[in-house]
Amino acid sequence: MKDTLSPASLLVLGCTFLLVSPSLWDLAHGELSVHAALTRYLVVLVGCWFTLSLAAGLAPRSTPDGVPLVPEDSAAPPVPQLPL
Repeated sequence: MKDTLSPASLLVLGCTFLLVSPSLWDLAHGELSVHAALTRYLVVLVGCWFTLSLAAGLAPRSTPDGVPLVPEDSAAPPVPQLPL
C-alpha cells in the first residue's frame, strides 16, 4: 500500500483550492497582487499536504478485530480481454 500522499493529488489540490478561494476572489477583483495570491496558494498547498499526509499516516490500517482494511498483498484483478 502506498504510504505517501502526492502534493499534486486531487485531494490536496481540492483542499487547497477551497481554502485559498477567498484570495483568488480578491485577485480576480484586483484587490490582491499576483505575488501575494501565489504566496498564499503555495503556503496553503504545503499546509494541506502536510495535514492530509499526517491524517493518512494516523488512519487505522485494520478494523478492531484485526482484519486489514486493505490487504498488503492485494493486486488489481486482471482485466478480461475482449475478443476482436
